Amino acid sequence: MKKLLKSWVLYIWLVIGTLTLAFIWGNYPYLFFYPPESFSTWLIDMYGSSNGEELADLELLYVFVCSFFIIAVVTVLFCVLKKALTKHVRLTRR
Repeated sequence: MKKLLKSWVLYIWLVIGTLTLAFIWGNYPYLFFYPPESFSTWLIDMYGSSNGEELADLELLYVFVCSFFIIAVVTVLFCVLKKALTKHVRLTRR
């Protein structure tokens, strides 16, 4: 039961973290990095955008995917750090 709860908490964190970061990134894009112009042009060509509405869809998709990867990397780093610190604390208590 405890593993099931932990996995659900992780899933909820990934969804809420991704949505929050995407919301902030979408409303305040100047706070984050801009992709290089060559990458943006390549992405637009690959997506096949032909008007502003499709460009807005592509921007939203890009922000969601990048937000998910950022949250996932931060989560993995946090889990590795937590495991290392827990192991270190156990060794020092002996």
